[in-house]
Amino acid sequence: MKNINKLLLVLVISGALFSLSAQGALPKNLPAFKLMSIDGKEVSTADYKGKAILINFWATWCPPCVREIPDLIKIHTEEANLVVLGISVDLEKEKVAPFAKSKGINYPVLFGNTDVVSTFGGIRFIPQSFLYAPNGKLIKKFEGLVSEKELKAALKEIN
Repeated sequence: MKNINKLLLVLVISGALFSLSAQGALPKNLPAFKLMSIDGKEVSTADYKGKAILINFWATWCPPCVREIPDLIKIHTEEANLVVLGISVDLEKEKVAPFAKSKGINYPVLFGNTDVVSTFGGIRFIPQSFLYAPNGKLIKKFEGLVSEKELKAALKEIN
């Protein structure tokens, strides 16, 4: 019964993400947005002006999302001119902060909403990431799990 409930939750969330993905245009420039972090602070893209930004849509229940966290932590630590912003699409928001702490996530984790999802042209599945140059131009969209190697290759396009 517990597995059936989990399956139903995944199906509901997947359906919600799919319905949110009313395929809008992918923004070629970094969209401006403000979201609440798991620390209770408002975080804005304007806070990171002049830095490359990796926007990562993810969820605690998503195995590929969880697998890419160590690479995101590493790249966020090693690349001084890059900030990773993890945008959680979890419906059970109370689980996000303890999960992030247990995984040692060192980059800002934000609570996503339908507005920010639609701002990015709709998110059809997770993980999904967008790399923006310091000038705000889109460098690359990653659909699915992204590795440190792929991120470093994309960052070379900026440097």
